[in-house]
Amino acid sequence: MTSPQTKISPSVRWSPLQIFHWFMWITGILYVLWCYFASPANSRAPEIWPSAFVKSDYGLQRVQDDTNLSWKYGRSFLLRTWVWCLVQAAVSQALLQGNPRLRVRFYPVFSALALAWTVCWESVLAVFVVYATFFLLAGLRIRIVCYLVSLLALVYSFFMDKWDPMLLVEKRRGDTEYFLASITVYWSVLRCLSFSVDFATDPKSSKRRFPDFWMSLAYVFYLPSVCLGPLMNYDNFVAQLEQPPKPWTVGELVGGLMGLVRSAFHLVLRDLMGHYFYSSALVWMPRAVSSMDLPSLVGYGVCLNFMFYVKYLVFYGAPGALARLDRVRLPPPPTCVAREHLCSHFWRNFDNGLHLWIRRYLYQPLVGGGRPKLLRCVGTVACFGFVCVWHKMTTAVQIWCALNAFGISLEIVTTAIRGCQLCQQMEATYVHGFRLRVLRAVLGSGLYLLTIFACLFFLTNMGVATIFFHKVILGFPLPIVPVLVFLYFASHVSLDVMDWERVTQGASH
Repeated sequence: MTSPQTKISPSVRWSPLQIFHWFMWITGILYVLWCYFASPANSRAPEIWPSAFVKSDYGLQRVQDDTNLSWKYGRSFLLRTWVWCLVQAAVSQALLQGNPRLRVRFYPVFSALALAWTVCWESVLAVFVVYATFFLLAGLRIRIVCYLVSLLALVYSFFMDKWDPMLLVEKRRGDTEYFLASITVYWSVLRCLSFSVDFATDPKSSKRRFPDFWMSLAYVFYLPSVCLGPLMNYDNFVAQLEQPPKPWTVGELVGGLMGLVRSAFHLVLRDLMGHYFYSSALVWMPRAVSSMDLPSLVGYGVCLNFMFYVKYLVFYGAPGALARLDRVRLPPPPTCVAREHLCSHFWRNFDNGLHLWIRRYLYQPLVGGGRPKLLRCVGTVACFGFVCVWHKMTTAVQIWCALNAFGISLEIVTTAIRGCQLCQQMEATYVHGFRLRVLRAVLGSGLYLLTIFACLFFLTNMGVATIFFHKVILGFPLPIVPVLVFLYFASHVSLDVMDWERVTQGASH
């Protein structure tokens, strides 16, 4: 329930009401997950679509769902490259102690070789072409040109499918290499925009004609995060690489190795879940989803979100652990989706690297320093416009982005209303202490439902998401009333964790 960075302070005492909230929330999750697991739709999925399942890699009798291609291909990349990342970390740390300047030059050369060996040389060429383009554009010091070129690069592939150069990779190498090469190029566009905009806006670089070639190239090609992420801003990467060398400690080594062990555990957990919860395959079986009873349907929605969370625990956790052995701190893996009751918290904590990138290069340039509430809403809509483009602008993605933008805008408006003098007086007089916490949980339950429902459009498709809308959201009194009640308990759980995090941060300072 808590993030990997959260440690519950021993001074925090559990009240009976807190125990009740946690018990009800955990019990509710386990109940609907069991209903979904035992449902005929889940158990009969291999009979309906046999080709969507493969034999277990773990020797289990149950077949494994093989339809989640992003997990299948991303998992393959991690298993291909983790040894390369360990070698890179060992060599770079040796160079750091001997000749730190060679470390920056070693990164792009070694990463390009690893990428060519594990994916294909075409991906290396494509990334370098993107890098060279933005390297030259950075010399112009015109930010709007960098933004326009990055937008063109992102939309080119799905408006000009027949002319997408990555299709040559698909024909020559196969689906796995095509997927990995494509997302590597997409991540590279964002990284290239980061270093080019930073160079154009940094007063210290005014005497340089172009950015630091080796440092920017090392940033774009940094192996642990080059394909799957997470995204790190350029200035953060530079600051870490420019730190003076210091001897290794046992704690650093143990911390990195324990991160790898956690990621391996999460990988096995995600694989095992694919043996028992056929969520990805059911996305393409709307009749089976429609036949579920209400608890099973709610459990299916919970399972989709949780499996998505575990997938990115692996995709972001493993690169983070490998980079930590290299003394590079990537953004942390996501916090548990079962404790994010606000849309803004979900987007801030699930993909923290992308959040910081959007905030730095989109939100802050649009909103500026004053941050009036209306302008913040406009900035929010613009940021989700980028997210929509980043995820191919399908109808389901458009609805997902619109619902999230609406949810965060509601939070902004609510904060503005609470800030007025009349509301502050009423809050101080009538709604304070435990009453305020109850009110926050009541309002949070609606936002929590909005966040979960929005994610279903992203994780499924229009057909399945529409089934959820008609049978769950419009299902009054069942199941929407019990769902909101349990989300009320979940909001209390989320508030508890937020309090513990504040206590921990206060103690650390």
